[in-house]
Amino acid sequence: MKKRIIYGLLIALLIVVICICGDKVIKKPEAVIASSELQEANKKESEEIIEPVAEVEEIEEEPLYYGLTYDALVEQINKSLNSTVSGYGEVFVSKSLELGVDPYLAVAIMLHETGCMWDCSNLVKKCNNVGGMKSGSYCSGSSYGKFNTLEDGINAYIENLYRNYVSQGLNTPELMQRKYTGYSNSSWSSKVNNYINIIKSK
Repeated sequence: MKKRIIYGLLIALLIVVICICGDKVIKKPEAVIASSELQEANKKESEEIIEPVAEVEEIEEEPLYYGLTYDALVEQINKSLNSTVSGYGEVFVSKSLELGVDPYLAVAIMLHETGCMWDCSNLVKKCNNVGGMKSGSYCSGSSYGKFNTLEDGINAYIENLYRNYVSQGLNTPELMQRKYTGYSNSSWSSKVNNYINIIKSK
């Protein structure tokens, strides 16, 4: 009787062991498959072609003239130009920068000579002469030159400043005064400097 009980217990224990081991054997392949799939996925990701990063286009800085961009300088100059020369700031700026003439200086002399900060002289209105220049093409019977367009007159004026003054080192009102006016002690330079300060303040 006791032997049967012992045999029964042994058989029951054996069945339990078999069940436990069998469960592990069944689950083990699933774990192996999952691990294998993960490795394969990682391999595929590592083999993917990485798209090259697009190069960031470098934005060139706009050059500055007297601390201003070209457009800002033109806008500032235009604020002091009225009457016939209103809106011609870019012509003054473009030609001045091309020849190395200070555009503030060029415009200041023109304003002083013509009154174009308020109302331009008849020489400007009738003959497009912004610098009191004399030439072979006479304006209304006078010795002053006449130009076909206002742009022609402005360009000729700045070319004259460059040729007869700036290229000779006379590039400020003080240095230009004696040759421009014929006098060394006149108030011409201070008046031109006053116009320069007015232009820059706008």
